[in-house]
Amino acid sequence: MNLRPRLPAALFGAALALSLTPATVSADTTQRPNILFIAVDDLRVNLGCYGDAQAITPNIDALAQTGTLFDRAYCQQAICSPSRSSLLTGQRPDTIQVYDLHTHFRKAAPDTVTLPEYFKQNGYRTQGIGKIYHWGVDDPQSWSVPISLVGDRVKTDRPRSGSYVTPHGIEVNEAVKAKPKTGPYAGYQWGLAYESQDIPDEEHGDGALTVAAVRTLGELAKNKDEPFFLAVGYLKPHLPFVAPSKYWDMYPPEDMDLSDFTDAPAGIPRIALTKSNELRTYAEIPKDGPLPLELQINLLRGYYACTSFIDAQVGLLIDALKKNGQWDNTIVILWGDHGFHLGDKTIWGKHTNFEEAVRAPLIIRTPDGTQGQVAEGLCEFVDVYPTLCALAGLDIPGNLAGVSLQPVMDDPAETVKAYAFSQYPRGPNIWGYTVRTDRYRYTVWEHLRDQIRIGVELYDHTTDPAETVNLAHNRDYADTVKELDQILDEQTPTAFPARQIIH
Repeated sequence: MNLRPRLPAALFGAALALSLTPATVSADTTQRPNILFIAVDDLRVNLGCYGDAQAITPNIDALAQTGTLFDRAYCQQAICSPSRSSLLTGQRPDTIQVYDLHTHFRKAAPDTVTLPEYFKQNGYRTQGIGKIYHWGVDDPQSWSVPISLVGDRVKTDRPRSGSYVTPHGIEVNEAVKAKPKTGPYAGYQWGLAYESQDIPDEEHGDGALTVAAVRTLGELAKNKDEPFFLAVGYLKPHLPFVAPSKYWDMYPPEDMDLSDFTDAPAGIPRIALTKSNELRTYAEIPKDGPLPLELQINLLRGYYACTSFIDAQVGLLIDALKKNGQWDNTIVILWGDHGFHLGDKTIWGKHTNFEEAVRAPLIIRTPDGTQGQVAEGLCEFVDVYPTLCALAGLDIPGNLAGVSLQPVMDDPAETVKAYAFSQYPRGPNIWGYTVRTDRYRYTVWEHLRDQIRIGVELYDHTTDPAETVNLAHNRDYADTVKELDQILDEQTPTAFPARQIIH
């Protein structure tokens, strides 16, 4: 499915020029801090350090206590490849023209210098293990050595199960029953949506990634004169929700609390919702309609079990840093590429502009920084690139879409931006553009080809943090809608260049 808006040539050229500005390179690597860059797939803010009493995540919680937790960090599009490509290039989806799972950002912006590539240019050894870019969208010039996608497999006679077969050959599930022939997941063979495995961590795919990462950290420790940028990308808690059984045991079914709000928001335009299509391509999941209560509980258990499993892997990485003597000179960043609906608003999955989909964890720890602080101001994933440059003492390229969050880390009461922007397509010509302010989320849905507005959403987070009632047509909020419309219009040239088609 082609989800690319048709940008006029002159407009696209102007946007592309921003992304091709040459970066300033600093060569001195003396005392440069290392970077451990941990990406977690589909991780929402259901973590102990974010206030979720149900989550058992002691290692991520401990990491947050050594650095800064960004409480309101937002991705630019709630799906893997656009979000990751945006963060790793420091550009918004409209600039790099990445909106789906398959388009490579270098097709539209071939000369873009990515975050790891920039660190490589500045004397860092850059290595990737696991899912950093999306599968099939890797970027070889980002890395000093070829990326390792599968980690170190532990030899076992036990048959592997619990994942899915994709065109990229990832894992095998013994119960493959569904193979959609059409739609965005065409050609994928999905197995069970959740599974408890009685296996050691290291026999699981993400456990194998940890084994490889720990080994790599040991190798990197042998050359203390060359700083490293090591990116480790975990697949869970992405579907299928598969984890070793000891993590499932942490979440008895009778203790699981489902979302308090499982209805669609009142007054919502239908186009804002999804039918949870990704989940419904798995075996034994109803193809339409509500999910049985027992199934929802098992899905929720699976998601939390996977989150705790990844938390354990993060703990092993931190332990390795400390064992190797690297902890005192390493910046650690942990982020989820986007959020995930867990039954709220009728949705299981991402692919929306709601708070649950675009808000995701972001934790940054520096060796000499303030510990255990929470930054409540708004920030975006395009801010990660300039932030890591600033923290490492590198010049910040002048072409990036974000800003450094270092002032916020120095003083969490500081704010560096008033708005966070995200977007999501509903086919090749229909787009939802959303702005998050300190108080509101405002979203417009527009048909670019026909140049018409399809729907509008407004949520007041002061009175309705779960976004249950659309206030866009409430007369009491008419002035607010007008003001937020103006903000979207003013920011469109840099945040959403494609949107200028209808303005």
